[in-house]
Amino acid sequence: MSVRSHQIQALFARRREIEHDRIERTAAVNRYYDHWGKVTTRFENWTKPEYYKNAEEQLKQRREKREKEMQQFERRERLRELFEKEKIMYEREMLERNRPRSRKIAATTEQLEKIEQNAKERENIKRKLDLEAKLYGRWRHGVDDDNVLFESKSNNETLAKLNWLDKKIEEQYDREREEAQSVERNLRLQEEISRTEQVQRERQLIREKEIKEIRELQEKHMDELKLRQIEADGLKEAEKHLRTCLSDVDKELELLEESCSLIMESADVSQAYNLKKIKLFIRKRSESFCNQIKLCISILERLSAYTTCADIVNRLLNKYRGHLEAETFNLTQVEAMYESEAKYNMQRLESLWQQQHLERYHELKQLLTEERCTFATRINENLQRQTDAYEVRSTHLTALENSNEKLKQLIAEEQQSPRSALPVANSSDTATPFPGTAYAGDAGDQASVADD
Repeated sequence: MSVRSHQIQALFARRREIEHDRIERTAAVNRYYDHWGKVTTRFENWTKPEYYKNAEEQLKQRREKREKEMQQFERRERLRELFEKEKIMYEREMLERNRPRSRKIAATTEQLEKIEQNAKERENIKRKLDLEAKLYGRWRHGVDDDNVLFESKSNNETLAKLNWLDKKIEEQYDREREEAQSVERNLRLQEEISRTEQVQRERQLIREKEIKEIRELQEKHMDELKLRQIEADGLKEAEKHLRTCLSDVDKELELLEESCSLIMESADVSQAYNLKKIKLFIRKRSESFCNQIKLCISILERLSAYTTCADIVNRLLNKYRGHLEAETFNLTQVEAMYESEAKYNMQRLESLWQQQHLERYHELKQLLTEERCTFATRINENLQRQTDAYEVRSTHLTALENSNEKLKQLIAEEQQSPRSALPVANSSDTATPFPGTAYAGDAGDQASVADD
C-alpha cells in the first residue's frame, strides 16, 4: 500500500513538472511573440509618414519655443538697458535741477536806466489818464470821488471822514513801501553792476597779461626764426661749397682715369733695334711718365686747397716730387749708356715705371674716392641739418600762427565787452598780430631740401 501510494505521488509530481514545463514554454513563446510584435510595431511606426510628420512638428515646436525664449530674453535685455539709461538721465536731470544756480544779470546800466524810465513813463501816463477820467466825471456827471465823503450830510459824516483819512494813510504807506522796495532793488542792481564791472576789470587785466605774454613769446619765436634763417643761409653756402668740391673731385677722378688709360697702353718695343732707337725710346717713355707725375702733382696741389686729409696730400706731394727728381736724374744718364746697358735699363725702367705708375694711380684713386665719400657724407649731413632747421622753423611758425589766432580772439573779446571799449582800443594798437608770419624763406628752403 505504501509502495503504490509512493508511485502515485511520484506520478502526480511528474505530471505537475510536465505541466509546469509546458506552462513555462508557453509563456516563453508568448514573450517571444510579444517582443517581436512590439519590435515590428515600432519599426512600422518608424517607417510610416505620420511618424516623420509628428517628429517634424515636435522639432518645429521646440525651435519656435527656443526662438520665442531668445526673443523674450533679448527684449528683457533691451528693456533693462533702456531702463538703466533712463534712470541715469533722470538722475542727471534731478541733479541739474537741484543744483544751486547763481543769478546772472546780463543787463547794462543803460538798459536798466531805460527800463526805469519806461516804468516812470507808464506810471505818469496812468496817473494822467486817471486825472482825465476824474475831470471828465466832474464835468459830465458832476461827481467828485474825492469829495464824496466830505459832502456827505448823513449822521455818519465823522466816520466817513475817518475812513477817508485811513484810506489816504494806507495809500501813503503803500507808496512809501513801494518806494523803499524800489530803492532796495536799485541798490541790489547797483551792487550787481559794480560786481559785474569788477569782474570785467579783472578779466581785462587777465587779457592784457595774456596779450603781453603772447607778445613776448612771439618775439622769442621771431628771434629763433632769425637765428634759424642765418643758420640755413650758412648751411646753403656750405652745401654749395661742398657740391663744388665734390664736382672737382669727380673731374680729378676722370682726369686720373684718362691719364692712366693712356700710360698703360703697351709701348712698341720693336722699333728700338739699335742704341739710338733704344735711347730715343727710353727718353720718350721717361718724358711720358714725367708728365704723368707732374699731372699727379698738379692734382694733389689743386686738391690741397679743399682737402680734408692735408697730411696725406703733403706726404704724397713730397713722394711724387722725389719721383720726379729721380726720373729727371735718370733721364740725364741716358746719353752715357752703352747698348747692352741701354737694353737692360729699358726693360728695368719700363717695369719700374709701370710699378710706380700703378702705385701712384691706386694711391690717388683711393685718396680721391675717400674725399668723394667724405664730401658726399658732409652733403647728406648738411641736407639733414637743413631739414631739421626747416622743421624747427615750421614749429616756430605754427606757434606764431596759434599765438596770432589767440591774440585775435582776445581782441575780439575785448571789443565785445561794453565796459572796456577804451582800453581795448589802446591795447589793440599794441597787440596786433605779427605781420608776415608766412616766412617767405621757408618755401625755397623746403623746395631745395626736397630736390636734394
